[in-house]
Amino acid sequence: MDTMSIYILAVIIFGCILRTLVPYLKKIKDGTIKEFDLKFAFTMVLAIVIGILAGLIAFPAFIIPVGNLWAILTAAFLWGWGSQSIINNIAGWFIVEPA
Repeated sequence: MDTMSIYILAVIIFGCILRTLVPYLKKIKDGTIKEFDLKFAFTMVLAIVIGILAGLIAFPAFIIPVGNLWAILTAAFLWGWGSQSIINNIAGWFIVEPA
């Protein structure tokens, strides 16, 4: 694996992890979450693990575009963000909210 592939894989994984953590960060900004709870740590670790797995799954399907480094890394970030969004939506179909 060459250096460019490692950068792309890292950016895809970063996009996956960030896609999962942004709603949590938005809740902190809005004031919905007042203090840190231990269940958030577990959720964050789980989100990072799922983000890494999603990135590893999405990486082989990513075709490196021709262009400058900024365009390539932006495409990789969006590829990871979109892949994680698809996984989150599919998971939402199967998670039953308590009544």
